[in-house]
Amino acid sequence: MGNQITITSLTGQEPFTVYLCDDTYSNCIFRAQINSVDIPYSFLVPYPYSQFGTVGVKVVDNNGCEIKNTIDI
Repeated sequence: MGNQITITSLTGQEPFTVYLCDDTYSNCIFRAQINSVDIPYSFLVPYPYSQFGTVGVKVVDNNGCEIKNTIDI
């Protein structure tokens, strides 16, 4: 089983768009669009991101505000 990331809380305006990124946030892939009722939200880290030591999770709320978190996997 691959690495799993779980988002346990978010603040901002729904809906939230979730992206998985490299650690520099220059390459991101769409994961999901979620609302507060979907939290906790978990997803598996796909290849090639699963080969990195660190990934970024970027969440953009409905107002365009970005929340970024770098995670060691």
